[in-house]
Amino acid sequence: PFQWNIGAYGSRSKIHGEGLRNIFTQQQTITETDITSETAAGIRQSIAAELPYPIPFTLHVPRVVLTSVSDSDIAIQQITTHRIEEDSLAFFAGSSWSGWESVTLHGGLRFEWVRRKMVRDKVSDTDVVTVTNFEPLPTLALEADLGYFGSIPFTAPLPTPEPLVTLTNIHERTERQVFEEEWVHVTPTLGIDIQVSEQVMLYAKSTYAFKPGGFSAYVDDPKYVEFEEERVWASEIGVKSEWLNGKVVANIAAFYNDIENYQVERSIGTTDYAVFNAAKARTYGLEVESREGEGSIFTLIL
Repeated sequence: PFQWNIGAYGSRSKIHGEGLRNIFTQQQTITETDITSETAAGIRQSIAAELPYPIPFTLHVPRVVLTSVSDSDIAIQQITTHRIEEDSLAFFAGSSWSGWESVTLHGGLRFEWVRRKMVRDKVSDTDVVTVTNFEPLPTLALEADLGYFGSIPFTAPLPTPEPLVTLTNIHERTERQVFEEEWVHVTPTLGIDIQVSEQVMLYAKSTYAFKPGGFSAYVDDPKYVEFEEERVWASEIGVKSEWLNGKVVANIAAFYNDIENYQVERSIGTTDYAVFNAAKARTYGLEVESREGEGSIFTLIL
């Protein structure tokens, strides 16, 4: 009536990855620059050069603003390389006892240790082509006050700068990131089978499981790199049945999972991608399965 099994499992793995991302975007910048002082200085020099001899004069120049519109085409190429190492070791033991007629009890225990390490490098090249156009400047109608000698009216057309094209290349290498963490968990399993008849069996089982944490390779900000392990209590009850000497199978099961630190994948901004932990999650439903011989299979999950 009593059966048992024990076992051990160990593994070591290395994953090398490289990601290439090409990003194209555009940006427009409007800049207003006050050039009143420079404009006034140039006009004063022109007036002084036209006077037959040095005469003091005063000149009032209105505020002059140079408006520029810069349109940039931006091309970004990012190359991310990473290496993830994982060592894991597990010991497990399970048993079943069928000392009562038609009733079988199941139990198990698993010890698991996982260590993960990630080394990450990133290089990016940004090419920017910017075309800057300037809005036309006005022609100023001014008057130079010569004091005793009267005043001189004149106009001052202001030259508009020619369009400007700039090419910029930015090469960046992100500082190497190294992360390492380990997790230890003991996970139990309990279950019961009740053979109601030769064709029908009722069952129930509950188990605690965990999914190790880890590191997101495609995110720059260190605070988003690490994510925690996911823990879940999974429970299931159901009925399994076989008819016509096993030619017809009909099963129904209800399940409920209570999850902590649920691991969710999300994008951050334009280029980054990471795994986050949701504090709580619950999943539940009903699964119906039927099968006839070697033919059709019907499965419904709600």
